[in-house]
Amino acid sequence: MSVPTPPQAATPKPTTEDIVPYCGVVFGLPVGRVGLIGAVIKVKSRLQQDMNMHWLSHDSDWALDGGRFITVFFKYDHPPHWAPNSGINETTYGYFTLGLTNGYFVFHCSSNDVKEAVLDLLDSNTFPIDRVSREVLNYAFIVKKEIKTIWLHGIHKKTAVKADSKALTGTDLRQAFDPSADQSYSYNSLRGSVRIEKKDRTFGVNLSEAYVWLYKLNSWRDFLEKCDALTTILMNARGRVSSAPLDTVSHPIRDLGLMKAAYDFSIYDPDSQLAPNLGDVKVALLRTIKADYEFDVPPNLIQDNVVRVRVHHLDNGLRSYVGDIAAEPIIQSERLRFDTTIVNAQPGQIGKVREFERIFRHPTLVQAWYESGHAITGGGCYEVNYKSAPFNGIFWASFPNTNILKEKPLPPANGTFLSNIGSLGEDSLFSWVYRALKRGTNNERLAHLRMASSNDWLLCDDGSGEVSDFVHATTHSNVHHLTLIHVKAANSSQVTRLISVSAHDIVINQAIKNIGSLTKTSIVTTLSQRISHASSKPAWSVVNGAVIPVAASSFVSHLNTWSSGRVRCHVIVVQPHTLRTVFRNKTNSRQHEQLCTLLNSAAHQVAGLGGTFTLVASRS
Repeated sequence: MSVPTPPQAATPKPTTEDIVPYCGVVFGLPVGRVGLIGAVIKVKSRLQQDMNMHWLSHDSDWALDGGRFITVFFKYDHPPHWAPNSGINETTYGYFTLGLTNGYFVFHCSSNDVKEAVLDLLDSNTFPIDRVSREVLNYAFIVKKEIKTIWLHGIHKKTAVKADSKALTGTDLRQAFDPSADQSYSYNSLRGSVRIEKKDRTFGVNLSEAYVWLYKLNSWRDFLEKCDALTTILMNARGRVSSAPLDTVSHPIRDLGLMKAAYDFSIYDPDSQLAPNLGDVKVALLRTIKADYEFDVPPNLIQDNVVRVRVHHLDNGLRSYVGDIAAEPIIQSERLRFDTTIVNAQPGQIGKVREFERIFRHPTLVQAWYESGHAITGGGCYEVNYKSAPFNGIFWASFPNTNILKEKPLPPANGTFLSNIGSLGEDSLFSWVYRALKRGTNNERLAHLRMASSNDWLLCDDGSGEVSDFVHATTHSNVHHLTLIHVKAANSSQVTRLISVSAHDIVINQAIKNIGSLTKTSIVTTLSQRISHASSKPAWSVVNGAVIPVAASSFVSHLNTWSSGRVRCHVIVVQPHTLRTVFRNKTNSRQHEQLCTLLNSAAHQVAGLGGTFTLVASRS
């Protein structure tokens, strides 16, 4: 006797009455002849292509103004996030909604993966709907509105001096921005207060995605009412726009020809908080590049807006150069794109270069910085809103008989190259520092820098893990002075050379990175540990009026005699690239403003620990 097979339960067919939605919507405007049903068909086709959907049912609702919403329910199978290569699948149920109300298209999705696919479709040339522009959203939701939370992302080059990103909260942040510290930050997302249904409601907006969110709602009917209210705000803006609703921070530009000389490039870390809410495809790409590639920008900067990247592949710890990519930023359909060219691909390596090239298909994932004071970040191009105060901590020095392109001595036939510091005819910047300290100066800011008495000591700490290139210790006017001196060769020795931010950027970052050493206790500990492994570090002291070599351990022993309560710390950067005449004649240039901002930020960091910061540059 056979046992009858129980009937299988029918697949449920959900309706919008079942949804308890979180109100988050993307706004669009038609750019061609398109109806709601035609747009829904195109979205279904794209999702079918990307995610192999199984369609379950659809529902239709009418908005208060007579607009219509169509909701499509689906399911799809995919590997679980915790086992992407296991061969097993799990089923996810979801929906997307597309509405047309008050003249605006409204997209609403159940998950980030679906929203990413919709956003990619909005960016394509085949879809007759475009996102509402940033400028329109600025006017509708930011101008004359209270700003309660803002997420700032730095459009400056990554530096130890300033945070990559930060969040501010308050009752209304317009008066809370720091005109100096916040000028090199921009924003893409914020929370504020807006009047909806005769009540002040907290809202959030992501400007690049044209995405506005409120909070979790009680019912689908409540969602339709909120969509009507939000699109009414857009409609009441009557096409008015604002490119810079917050005048302290930086804002996007449209004329990409203004950007000149890209000097740095990076991609987001997929495991950090800098790239939230990414779909699986983008996260997988970022992790592949992070694991398998290294990259850098060629040192010879070209005065155009092309981002040039040298690509290296990593294989079992081995690093091999595979080729270059030249990526030209362009604005197409109001969105940033890159027109890429592969250059100098190595034999058999074109596939690896093309794999890295994929990152430029996603402009929101890359960052680049320009000498002209511009940046590419967050899928946009920005001009830093510099309100730079002048930097007054520059000591203008002469560099006679010195090759300012040569940082260190060349190694001798016998012995270490550092033993050549200060030798007859040696023309490196290291030797210049040594001789300058022997001469001393009457400049009040640097009067403690000398090698004239038994209180004066000097150590060259150059090498991996260095505290600084030189450490100088002295007691002057009954105060102990500890000075960290960092040296960097100029990018050019031509008398026609201009201001270069990148020439200073690396050495200033190096100086600030070791800022934790600006206490007597920690620097003695650090130097003691280093010298135990590198006792050959050259050091000098003064005996009977003459500067003589001493053991590096003697330098540390001398520091141990100091009273920590009377130690004054200093950071000095020697970078002769900057010419006094150019610096003074270019006070209104972007490069001058950018350099002053960098220097003031470094000085602020050092001052926070009770120290002083000085740049040594070229008198002529």
